[in-house]
Amino acid sequence: MSAYIGEGPHLHAGSPAEHANQIAAPVLLFHGAYDRNVSIEESKRMASRLTAAGKPCKLVTWDDLDHQLEDSSARAQLLRASSDFLTQALGLTAAATAKTEPAGGQ
Repeated sequence: MSAYIGEGPHLHAGSPAEHANQIAAPVLLFHGAYDRNVSIEESKRMASRLTAAGKPCKLVTWDDLDHQLEDSSARAQLLRASSDFLTQALGLTAAATAKTEPAGGQ
């Protein structure tokens, strides 16, 4: 990694995981285990640090997907998990998140 971003104190200063205790918003993480761009261990570490700091956090993983999560069922799961997470994080009620018909729909 040092070939890309160097070495020094800026690594610690710019690391969200190193400052998880300062994060105020709930965090939702998605990660495919076959991701070659970012190791799944990074998301696991972030989730662990947030949990240890008492921050709301959820990590959703897929054992058989990569960085793009190119799978329609996984993307549907991602959208459902996002909706559920935001509903809870924002304190919304079921009525506020009820299904609506598309614009111009019957």
